[in-house]
Amino acid sequence: MMTDVPALASHSVRATSRRSGRPAWARRGPLSNPNPKWLPMSVELSFDTPGLTEVRVTGVLLRHEVDDAKRRLHAHMTAHGPQHVLIHLEAGFGNLQAFASWDDIEEDADIQRQVVRLAIVGDLRWREAALLFVMNAVGRFRIDYFKPEEEALARAWLLHD
Repeated sequence: MMTDVPALASHSVRATSRRSGRPAWARRGPLSNPNPKWLPMSVELSFDTPGLTEVRVTGVLLRHEVDDAKRRLHAHMTAHGPQHVLIHLEAGFGNLQAFASWDDIEEDADIQRQVVRLAIVGDLRWREAALLFVMNAVGRFRIDYFKPEEEALARAWLLHD
């Protein structure tokens, strides 16, 4: 007996879009990806200026990478004392990993005590979510949000005591 190949092909699942060639989940947004390991993500910490920690975020924030960045920040604060923190949500920032448990890690309490001020610079569409996430996780210091073109203002606000 012969199998009708065209009939079988019509029932197959397409992994890419005919128009863009991108994975089908990419058309619905990065958080609909069933495998977050496929998504590029980056959290970069910079300690170039004494008393200032800069964090650059792109892609989708994955829980284990955020925890690793917090541990590196904690180690730096332990060695160098309180820090002003400037977070850059880069143009490629996508969101937080869906369905992750964002509970505090052991170092969070120490980090919260060592942050002097926190400024977030990014597209205004992320303002509400970013402030809610940071305020939920931390607390006893001033936090403000700035548009990308206001980075100089964010630095001035951050370092002004």
